Amino acid sequence: MDPYTTLVLTPQEMEQFIAEVGSELAREEDPEVAELLKDVLRLARKCTHQPRAEVRLEGD
Repeated sequence: MDPYTTLVLTPQEMEQFIAEVGSELAREEDPEVAELLKDVLRLARKCTHQPRAEVRLEGD
C-alpha cells in the first residue's frame, strides 16, 4: 500500500483485506489500536454485502 495515495477497495477485494486486518488484529497488543482494527473489520464486513460499497484508505 502506498502511504501517499488513496486505496479504494471494492466488495470483491474485501475477503483479502479482512484476512490481512484480522492478522494484524491477532498480533496487536495495544487495546486502543485493537478496537480501531475491530471497527475497520466491521466496516469491511458490511461492505462485502453491498455491491456498490467501497472502503477508501486515504494516504497523506
